[in-house]
Amino acid sequence: MTNKQQALIQEINQYLPFDNRLSQGDKQRLLSLDCNFESDWAQVVYDYFYSHLDDDGNPVSLNQFLAQHGCYNNHYKSVEKTFVDNLFATQKPLFFLDVDNTLTNWGHLSQQKIDFIKGFEQKSRIILTTGKTYDSIKNVIEDCGLQANYASCLNGSVLVENGNPTTLTKVGDVSEKIVSHFKDAPFDTVVYYPDNIRLVHPLTQKNLDLLAKYNESYLTEEAIEFDKVVKVLFFIYEGETEKEQMVQDYVKSYPDLVCLRTAGHTYEILRKNQHKGNTVKAISHLLGNHYRATIGVGDSMNDSQLLSHVGKPFVVATASDELKQFGYEQLEYNRDVDIVNLIKQYT
Repeated sequence: MTNKQQALIQEINQYLPFDNRLSQGDKQRLLSLDCNFESDWAQVVYDYFYSHLDDDGNPVSLNQFLAQHGCYNNHYKSVEKTFVDNLFATQKPLFFLDVDNTLTNWGHLSQQKIDFIKGFEQKSRIILTTGKTYDSIKNVIEDCGLQANYASCLNGSVLVENGNPTTLTKVGDVSEKIVSHFKDAPFDTVVYYPDNIRLVHPLTQKNLDLLAKYNESYLTEEAIEFDKVVKVLFFIYEGETEKEQMVQDYVKSYPDLVCLRTAGHTYEILRKNQHKGNTVKAISHLLGNHYRATIGVGDSMNDSQLLSHVGKPFVVATASDELKQFGYEQLEYNRDVDIVNLIKQYT
């Protein structure tokens, strides 16, 4: 049995408790991958999950599946719409929103968004996701009255409940090798703990100002405990391709690591299993939802796994070209109300 077939059985098995339309016979056929289904709906369920897994069995969006298989197939697009519409009819969707330059616009949170979310009766269904620490988005959380909600921090590596962080995945001890390798590199480096940042060496004023702009907290007094490091971040700006290449060449030696751009000024190293899709699954389970009964919005490549996992993925109008190339549906251009109108549409 291939990795995709094994993952397909697992995905269908996780979904079945949420479905009241399938007969016992169809459920058994789905779990045995016997496609002689009794109903058209069972075929929809099978085709949906088949088209939302890559060949290794990892969740992907339909756009990624179609691109990888060289086909832009109207059949699978119809399957996705039918499946997700039915799921949303039986479960109220959860909203997973990236913060910087998604919910906010270059650090600014519009009053329209504050007023709507603060007064939204179903705001427990709004989950903020960030590549930063929880403290760095506390101002947004407090402005919107989301203190009691779950949050996803540090690229899905940390799950926060009632303000308390729990580390799900981390770079850990390998961070010491990373920091040592780049100690003389022509760019600044910091490491992230579950709840703060440690400086590897003093930062330039420009990069200090950027940390302040995005409400990042950091400490310089204590030595780094590398086993606690969640991720390593470099201040490498868009267009600095030689510096990016240095990081890319280094990561090739570590099959379980990945590097990616997370903002116009940041480039990061994480483990491959450190991504926002982890907390989409974890938080959906905690709230009693199937993880595809979700809507996600992002703006940069560190949101790609978030958008691969949710049932309905969107990007903001100002998203990076790198993320837009996946063909996700784009929100309206008015950044003051784009997410407000999206939530209204699905509630």
